[in-house]
Amino acid sequence: MTDADAWDALRRFTNARIALGRAGSSLPTAPLLAFELAHAQARDAVHQPLDTDALRAAIRAAGFDTLDVRSTAPDRDHYLRRPDLGRALDDASAARLADYAAAMDDAPELVFVAADSLSAFAAQRHATSRSAAAHASACDARWLERRSGRGRDTGARRARGSYR
Repeated sequence: MTDADAWDALRRFTNARIALGRAGSSLPTAPLLAFELAHAQARDAVHQPLDTDALRAAIRAAGFDTLDVRSTAPDRDHYLRRPDLGRALDDASAARLADYAAAMDDAPELVFVAADSLSAFAAQRHATSRSAAAHASACDARWLERRSGRGRDTGARRARGSYR
């Protein structure tokens, strides 16, 4: 087995860029360009804003209720410099959430949080389908049975928070 074969075998287990080769003191052109493209795509993903209107519409179309809340980070730039600000609700959102909870007859059995965090693209693309799949799995496993014992349609689709 050659060294190249050993690296090929290891590449099957990771997406990491390993054993790319050398071109003088740099990488060969193709791996270098692939890295630069991936880096540019990652930067774009971090700075892409979340389309909350579209996400809200998609989640509601899937049968879930929504509640938008904001973190204490005033904007994306502050969040990137101070991620700790993204871990707490601002005062208005905390009050909105408390009012929402107080108005409910029963606490929801299951709550999904869709947050843009470092990738609004990921939230936009996967929040609705992952929430629906998780809800269906929880219903199938009978984790969501209310006092009425209905099982399948439990009303647990009532709350979802979104940090922007």
